[in-house]
Amino acid sequence: MWKLFTRNESLGPDMERQEPHQYASKNDALQQAWELMYGPTRRPYTKVLYIEESGGERVERDEIDTWCKQRSTKW
Repeated sequence: MWKLFTRNESLGPDMERQEPHQYASKNDALQQAWELMYGPTRRPYTKVLYIEESGGERVERDEIDTWCKQRSTKW
């Protein structure tokens, strides 16, 4: 299962937070990251810091940003 770790940049001090939902695949988690940052239900001040799989594999912010930008240009 994949989990998103976020930060709300409008609140201080900066606090990392694990989102309550888990995702069955890396792609599902990346899709949710896009929804949080760019989708119609976005949270304007929320940034996805990284995505982590229960086995320890991580997707870092640079890769998330690249994936989201590529997805945005396809629509």
